Amino acid sequence: MQTSNKNAHKSRSNMQKNITSLSALNWDDLKFFLEVARTRKASSAAKRLAVDYTTVSRRISSLETSLGTLLFEKSRNTGFILTAEG
Repeated sequence: MQTSNKNAHKSRSNMQKNITSLSALNWDDLKFFLEVARTRKASSAAKRLAVDYTTVSRRISSLETSLGTLLFEKSRNTGFILTAEG
């Protein structure tokens, strides 16, 4: 029973951290994330979003920093490939 209570407390603590992270999240960055996930290229996403490709790359980096995880593997040959976390 003690272990169960500790696990429940740990789970609540992690959930509170996630909620805090989500509240600090720039939701506009998600728009960039979704477009890159669809197109797999910053340049294609940039055209669809009517911004410069450097803006797309910067917003993806910002989102990854906010979440503390790598969302894409980036390669010149294959473009942006989602990671397991992405």
